[in-house]
Amino acid sequence: MGGVVLNSRDVTERRRLEEELRFLAFQDPLTGLANRVLLRERLEHALGRAARAQGPVTLLYLDLVDFKTINDSLGHAAGDALLQVAAGRAPAPVRTRL
Repeated sequence: MGGVVLNSRDVTERRRLEEELRFLAFQDPLTGLANRVLLRERLEHALGRAARAQGPVTLLYLDLVDFKTINDSLGHAAGDALLQVAAGRAPAPVRTRL
């Protein structure tokens, strides 16, 4: 006697959770911008490429002056809204080759 046994499993939910975990590991969930882990990884990569090509690396650092005052006086919801607006106005990553 011969036969075939098939076993299947829907992995859609598992894949979605894996993607969500990957996002949370490297992106800020509030702004969607790269977090410190991803920034460090990308910066190390850029510095390595620049060293090999003997070219420059440029990093733009933005600071929201008195952000703590916003959080303390208007609340965390207002601070979160400000971060989201600032992130939306931040320039997109720029890559150029000289």
